[in-house]
Amino acid sequence: MKDSIAVGLEDKLPLRSVEPGTTFPGGTPHHFFMDRFAAAYRAELTAFTEVVAGTRPSPCTVADAIEASWIAEACTLSLREHRPVRLEEVRTA
Repeated sequence: MKDSIAVGLEDKLPLRSVEPGTTFPGGTPHHFFMDRFAAAYRAELTAFTEVVAGTRPSPCTVADAIEASWIAEACTLSLREHRPVRLEEVRTA
């Protein structure tokens, strides 16, 4: 592996490093999960109400829904069998 990436590593991340001299994260931590995700929830609810009102098309396709269903199926099988499950296994079932 040449690199690593992470999502959510921002100054208000509610974690504290135990490495000496480390100052990350440097901000005041979020106290409630909605503080961190409020903008995303607001955008999602706005999109939902606009789709329901008929003022915008759904941003999710039928193909998106089917793919999410396959992922959920693989997760359920993985949980049940305590092993990693590839999507190809459930798509053929």
